[in-house]
Amino acid sequence: MSTNMNVKKIITILLTTLVLFTHSLAAEPADQQISKQQAIALVKDNFGGKVLKIDLVEKPKASFYKVKLLTNQGRVKQVRVDSRTGNIL
Repeated sequence: MSTNMNVKKIITILLTTLVLFTHSLAAEPADQQISKQQAIALVKDNFGGKVLKIDLVEKPKASFYKVKLLTNQGRVKQVRVDSRTGNIL
């Protein structure tokens, strides 16, 4: 009976270690982010127009660029770009 319990404990420890290790590999370093120029290029490529203003907004769980854009149709549009991945939000 005790051998069975030891095997379960070892398996639990190994699985926990594997999950933690995998999570650390998947996590992106917090200090890596795209530049303002890269964010501007992404917005222009996706929407065209002229960038009027860009600000980096940093929050505890996310950071993004808030980009104010004058579209080719003459409208002002606000676009958010994830500062770590470059994804349009």
